[in-house]
Amino acid sequence: MWKGLKELFNYNKKQRNGLLILIAVALGIQLFLYFSDIFVQPLPEEDTARFAAVVKNWEREKDSVENYSSTNEVALFDFDPNTADREEFEALGLRPFLAERIIKYRNKGGQFYKKEDLLNIYGMDSTWYIQVAPYVDIEGAERIESFTKKEKKLNLKPFKINSVSQAELESYNIKEWQAKRIITFREKVHPFKTKEELFKVYGFDSAFVKELLPFVVIDEMEEESTPTEMVIVEINSADSLKLLSLKGIGPAFSKRILEYRNKLGGFYAKEQLLEVYGMDAERFEKVAPYVNVDESLIKRLDINKATFKELVNHPYLSYEQVKNIVNFREKVRPFKTNEELKHIELIDDAIFSKIANYLNPSPSQ
Repeated sequence: MWKGLKELFNYNKKQRNGLLILIAVALGIQLFLYFSDIFVQPLPEEDTARFAAVVKNWEREKDSVENYSSTNEVALFDFDPNTADREEFEALGLRPFLAERIIKYRNKGGQFYKKEDLLNIYGMDSTWYIQVAPYVDIEGAERIESFTKKEKKLNLKPFKINSVSQAELESYNIKEWQAKRIITFREKVHPFKTKEELFKVYGFDSAFVKELLPFVVIDEMEEESTPTEMVIVEINSADSLKLLSLKGIGPAFSKRILEYRNKLGGFYAKEQLLEVYGMDAERFEKVAPYVNVDESLIKRLDINKATFKELVNHPYLSYEQVKNIVNFREKVRPFKTNEELKHIELIDDAIFSKIANYLNPSPSQ
């Protein structure tokens, strides 16, 4: 011992200070532990009681788990989870707190459509479910499943696809957007010539189309209004009723022809019908023999007086072409003849041959 104290005085100052600090810390810890009861307050009685209650509930649940840990000793029987009461669930070996959860789930409007739905109950014992699954008997399970899929099932009847209305299509449980696309296709593209053209409708999958095909009716009389007698129609004066008398022209095409005629100012040749949206060569061949054109009915524009807007709205003139025409007549001189249009930039012979039929230059005084 004395030897150890003697060696203490042989340490340098830094070592002695460190040793003294270490001794002080050790003494402080000892003192704190000795007087800890003074500084640490005991838990309030209500907290102690609450803690004891939690422990007691845990022990009770533990005992419950042990008592219901096996269903091998339980006599199983058929049951409907939508109607069974708490006692029936417990008789089947289900733990009481899980039986309570099922009852609460049903009271809130929950329903079991198939036995696997029992596994959706929070904390469900999968071992218990495996043993009782063969005994689950849900009343009307097939009816319930069928009801949940009712929206997806079509209720089809034979229908004429080129005249059926959107409301009628929707009455077959065809979705609104699908019905609209059928109508749009027959009006904007052409009436359906074959059932298989349904595959061309944008967004239709093959399964849906195959389901429709047996009920689709293609009626030639429905697509084409064939005249009972040979009627020749003058297309610059014809109204929609006269146009409907043409073979292959329905209400949609009649409307498009009138709209395009108004934009042009009239037709100078029957071949211009091919410029109407949706008109193909096959349909034109059916129409052409029954059409003639009176060029005197064309509404011509005065190239020297027509406004910029009037000129640019014509189907045969672009914005840049109209700008060049207006610049010429305002900065150079008024047009004297249609032929002078050939000297305007961006107007070639092909454009001139068409637009010249709609201009009637009268030089400004």
